[in-house]
Amino acid sequence: MTRQVTRRQHHVWRHYLEAWTNGGQLYCRDPERIFKLNPRHAAVETDFYKLNTLTAGDIALLERLIESSPQQSRAALENFVRMFSVEHRPRSTSDGIASGIGSEAAVRKDQIQAEEDYHARVEARALKTLNALRSGDIQILPDGSELLHFCYFLAVQMFRTKGLKERVLSRMKMMDESEYLTSNSWNIQSHIYAANVGFSIYAARASAPVRVVRNNTDRPFITGDQPVVNLYGKGDGLPPIHMAIYYPISPRFAVFIDDIDQPLNLHTDELREAQVLQLNAHIKRVAHRQIYGATHSCLDSL
Repeated sequence: MTRQVTRRQHHVWRHYLEAWTNGGQLYCRDPERIFKLNPRHAAVETDFYKLNTLTAGDIALLERLIESSPQQSRAALENFVRMFSVEHRPRSTSDGIASGIGSEAAVRKDQIQAEEDYHARVEARALKTLNALRSGDIQILPDGSELLHFCYFLAVQMFRTKGLKERVLSRMKMMDESEYLTSNSWNIQSHIYAANVGFSIYAARASAPVRVVRNNTDRPFITGDQPVVNLYGKGDGLPPIHMAIYYPISPRFAVFIDDIDQPLNLHTDELREAQVLQLNAHIKRVAHRQIYGATHSCLDSL
């Protein structure tokens, strides 16, 4: 059977965005206007996850990132290099990419599809938890290995976006990292960052648990093309000192993980409308190009 290739690749999970739809469409605001949009056309780009050939500078940067990571996670991070670099991908008929494999076309298909397939696996494992949480079943928060995966899932949703990619790469260039930097290694960089952040969230779970915030106000949560945000972040690509993770999962519910040293104290059932407006404004501020809402008015008022 020939392997299916997804050319239009979402850097925000399409299923996630469907929580804001009515009749299959959500409201979208870009720099010019507010309009209705099917999620299939939101935060999508042709071959966004296509793998690239790494330069010597790319490899040097990845080695530095892995060496600066916790010892216990380095083997897993090195696996991302093998998974998402062209040099390590299958190239022969024995590798089973598609019928007629070994051809140039089949290798190209694999380079386009490899990371897309990985994101699909990460999403599939988090699907049950996400759907339950956004329907209000806050008792389903997992524990053990499933909680570790959900923390990793959150971090992946943060680092997979086009906006974060461009901000981080731009900031690295400003910091005179040009001898190491091309965008070719972002497929791998993003997963190294996500794995490190996800494990940090999990490791701090006793002091900073994963919680669900319920919005009982008349002002719904919005989301954007940067759906997972650090409320201490300024959207400039610089890593903030503190980290409070906010991930709206529907107009009424959001996942929140507070900072240990400087907590924001968003109470689960006591959000005020002014707080919702602040959270929505933060989503708007760090968005790359688009924000999304269930109604026209919730976007128009920002």
